[in-house]
Amino acid sequence: MDGFETLREPQISDAVKRIDRAAKLEQSSVHGLETDPALLVLIIDTCPSAWQLVSGQLSFAQALGAILVFLNAHLSLSAVNRTAVIASHTDSARWLYPRRSRKRVRPQTLADNGSFINVDRAANGYRPFIELQDEVTMGLRRLFAEDQGAVGDDEMKTSGASSSLMSGAISMALSFINRASMDTEGEASGDSTMSSVPQARSGHTQPGRAEGVSQVKSRIMILSASSDLALQYIPMMNCIFAAQKKRVAIDVCKIGVNAAFLQQASDATRGVYQQLASPSPTVLLQYLMALYLPDQSLRRWLMLPSQANVDFRAACFCHKKVLDIGFVCSVCLSIFCQAYAKCMTCDAEFDLDEMMVFGKKPAVAAAAKKSRTADLSGSDI
Repeated sequence: MDGFETLREPQISDAVKRIDRAAKLEQSSVHGLETDPALLVLIIDTCPSAWQLVSGQLSFAQALGAILVFLNAHLSLSAVNRTAVIASHTDSARWLYPRRSRKRVRPQTLADNGSFINVDRAANGYRPFIELQDEVTMGLRRLFAEDQGAVGDDEMKTSGASSSLMSGAISMALSFINRASMDTEGEASGDSTMSSVPQARSGHTQPGRAEGVSQVKSRIMILSASSDLALQYIPMMNCIFAAQKKRVAIDVCKIGVNAAFLQQASDATRGVYQQLASPSPTVLLQYLMALYLPDQSLRRWLMLPSQANVDFRAACFCHKKVLDIGFVCSVCLSIFCQAYAKCMTCDAEFDLDEMMVFGKKPAVAAAAKKSRTADLSGSDI
């Protein structure tokens, strides 16, 4: 019995994981299949006022149906694919899937009248699809219920802006991808302490990767209906630089008018940006399946739309206005819409007399008139 006591449950589970991983790698080498999983983090814009503007063409419920079909298609491409869903709301960013607590619940689905009904369809439904649908819909219902409960507050009335906290949602997505990368690296080194996050890795190849460890291709997709995010210029730029460093592509499906900073995020990270000027449920689903379902390894074989004209305008640090021309601090590169004697960021002092010359028309000196007598004296008679 002493020999059997050494076989603890964690040791058995780790051994089973290693055997299962080795079997998958062997099967892929035989059939020529790629086993590297793909991690897709989807950010859904849930700003009520933004969706109200496009409700005549596409409602949020119709968009949610297309999103669930798209996520199910991503999971069905490979058994090792992973996904995460984040809601970008007006004043916060919320996790919708996966949940922090992984307690078993009875499968539920959303009926046509908006009420939840219990179903027992384990034999007829793929469980990851059911869990994804239930957790996303229940999370959205809780989020909208909180808004309805706080609709009487004055702060809630004044904060009903037409944009959402997109920078916070992208930060959460990058943190999730980074944690997933750390979890995979810990598993490669034999550390199984970080097992609460799906096995994932950033989309770049690192030298010295352990043989037999899958490299997860991570990317972020944004479904946005809000207006431009001028108030979030600085955190958005920080998110773009972080995604560039981790080589995580940011795909954007924009419903309605274009957003300058989302265009810049997609262009800087080599993602796909597509504007749907006339959205509909069928059009949205077709774009999701055709443009955003293939991962980075397949996109080189596809003719994807490119951005011919990217709006590279910036927002000023003082009033958060999107500018064509502004004043830039020579020390910290802060941008301002008007001249200041001192930089608000680094306290560098400027000469206002020289700065006020900016924008004025250049003074052109009048040409000197030649005297008539000089012309007559120089002429031959």
